[in-house]
Amino acid sequence: MRAIIVPLSLGALATLACSGNTQDCDDGEVYQDGQCVKEGEEPFGDADTDTDTDTDSDSDTGTASLTGRDVQMGELGTVTLEGVVVVSGLTADGTSFWVQDEGGGEWSGLRVYLDGVETSPVPGQVVDLTGLAQEYYDETELLVADAADIEVRGSTALGVTPLSRAPSDWESYEGVLVELLDVEILSDPDGYGESVTSHNLTIDDAFFPYYDGFGPGLYDSITGPIAYTYEAFKVEPRSASDISE
Repeated sequence: MRAIIVPLSLGALATLACSGNTQDCDDGEVYQDGQCVKEGEEPFGDADTDTDTDTDSDSDTGTASLTGRDVQMGELGTVTLEGVVVVSGLTADGTSFWVQDEGGGEWSGLRVYLDGVETSPVPGQVVDLTGLAQEYYDETELLVADAADIEVRGSTALGVTPLSRAPSDWESYEGVLVELLDVEILSDPDGYGESVTSHNLTIDDAFFPYYDGFGPGLYDSITGPIAYTYEAFKVEPRSASDISE
């Protein structure tokens, strides 16, 4: 059988040089942590030569920073939306408002629900929002539970998406501020304050009773965010100025 030679580390050699007590150490050495070392020196393997200092100041809160489009594409859970634009004030019941990514367009918007939070959103405000992104009865929403989770960063012009006719599917416009062009209101409001329009969606009274001044007829435009409630898409004019005859 061939002899196997195992190289010894410096620490092992130092240990062999002394049997494990101070009497066996050479002059000028002391026994420390199972090794003979010169006085004032650290034992083998114990000296901390790491000069690296961790300067990482990142405080990971587990909150993803996303856009409105990201959320509409399925990024749900606790998120932060950075630099989204407020496109409406509060609904008449004070529970919600709408935001969209700057510039608007398909998949850019969503409704913000307030869980006991008092705030006064203004169209055109650029804000950072933190909350729970979720699908609530198939409407994409951000639930905000703390006023500190709404931070106003500035203001900008609103991006409005014009539509001369109904798209094949309103899904991609949910939450988006749109302008319906050459649109007709086809019916008086029902018991829920909704009237049928020629654009394959209803007009709703979430902000104000539009039917007090605007009945069935053809209109140059109706502007508002698109909501999805009770399995139907709806346009929500924010004030009388959103309806042009």
